[in-house]
Amino acid sequence: MTGGGGVGRCSAVLVRSAGSCPRVHAGLRIASRSCGTVVTVLCRSDRCVTCPLGGEIVVNPALSVHKSRPSSQIADTKSPVTASRLLRPLWVAVSRVLDEIAARRAWRRVLVAGLEAGFALVSVSIAAAIVYSGEFWRWPEQLLIAGLIVVASKLLAGLVTGALASRWRYVGIRDAAVIARSALIAGGASLILLHWLQLVNTSVRLIAADTTLYVLLSCGMRLAARRLHEWARRTVEWSGTPERRAVIVGAGEAGAALIKSILASPKLSMHPVAVVDDNVNKQGSRLHEVPIVGSVADLPHIAEKYRADEIIIAIPSATSGQINRVVDACLATDLPFRIAPDPEDVLDGRAPAGTLRDVQASDLLGRPQADLDLDALRAEMRGARIVITGAAGSIGSELTRQLVRLDPALIYLVDRNENDLFFLCEELERRKVSVPHVEVILDVRDERRLTRVIREAEATHVFHAAAFKHVPLMEFHLLEAVENNVLGTWSVVQAARAAGAKKFVLISSDKAVRPSSVMGA
Repeated sequence: MTGGGGVGRCSAVLVRSAGSCPRVHAGLRIASRSCGTVVTVLCRSDRCVTCPLGGEIVVNPALSVHKSRPSSQIADTKSPVTASRLLRPLWVAVSRVLDEIAARRAWRRVLVAGLEAGFALVSVSIAAAIVYSGEFWRWPEQLLIAGLIVVASKLLAGLVTGALASRWRYVGIRDAAVIARSALIAGGASLILLHWLQLVNTSVRLIAADTTLYVLLSCGMRLAARRLHEWARRTVEWSGTPERRAVIVGAGEAGAALIKSILASPKLSMHPVAVVDDNVNKQGSRLHEVPIVGSVADLPHIAEKYRADEIIIAIPSATSGQINRVVDACLATDLPFRIAPDPEDVLDGRAPAGTLRDVQASDLLGRPQADLDLDALRAEMRGARIVITGAAGSIGSELTRQLVRLDPALIYLVDRNENDLFFLCEELERRKVSVPHVEVILDVRDERRLTRVIREAEATHVFHAAAFKHVPLMEFHLLEAVENNVLGTWSVVQAARAAGAKKFVLISSDKAVRPSSVMGA
């Protein structure tokens, strides 16, 4: 450590004291004097009361660095002392105890069964007090036996239906349905037993009230435990770095799943502050407590209003036009933006779970991306003798660059543009391409000479890419366009047939006016 508490370079550091310093001490920051970057100091373990800073400081590149504002603004980046930070040691201890209990299956079952028995006892007591009112103590023994029957029925039904086996920290609507089904089964069994034993009157009202209260109490406590666990986890695992404020684009299933994942992953240091969606019926509501505040067109204003640091796109069902519109709105904010993978792609293994990526060209394409089978192409082209017309053009030259990688025996490069053909040959020589290549200055409309060239090359494959492709320009030069694109193509076809070429490939321009890619007019 340098004098004044500075760190020599901008990187996260790990503090090692001379003795044992196992306390997790998140939130402590040291400002580098060399560049003013604020870095977070973490200790390795979490049990000692003090955390001395006199130990050895070792640069740990595995830790992420949050590059904050210069040292003159360090006071603005420091997080205020909150109840969460003050209660952090308590939550560490509680989390350890609960994790220890969860790791021991027998202890966990005993604890859950005890809690469920307590819920059942409370619900049946309240139900009896409601149903029997002032007559509650007239039949103490009967009511006690009836209560024990109801509690035992609930525990047995919970074991049979699996309600007692659900993980509280992940409880959801499906678990609530299982609890309700278990309570109805237990209520039906208790009603039959109480009628058969004739212990109490109006047992139907008692069981109905008890079942309702039990479902509300059991589900409510589970939801409270889940919420408490999420809050405690964010408190315990908080890294001390300021959270990035994110605006989510899309209030559908993907957006909801993304927000849920962010809230459950404190190590991401991210906080969703707003959601935008073009569906006006969703605007004004909340998604996992995050407000849905406007449409995509309002994104620049919303990002500024909520002081966003990042934008995340979560609309996997969007068309290419919609994605383009969202990207344009994101670019107008000058903020970094990423896209969340489609949940179906994650399940199919086509995308890694829990990752955000940059927007790619395939997202804007509007159709499935065509992937080439390079092994099949290499098997086709290996040892082939190839003639490429229009080899000096933008398409022909790139076709040449790709074909030389597939191990052909020979390539004839045909074009009437000697200047660009010269530069293409210079490029091939500079790259030390091992495939033999022959340059031919020739107009493809000269069928007789072209036939002689293809026959001389003993060509097996002819690639025809010699054509005018700029439609707006050629609309003013119709005769030249017909001569080159129509008559020239006919000439090449006839020459390839006369020379005995096995395969003819036409690089078509039929999509130039209504294109499906950027190669159109």
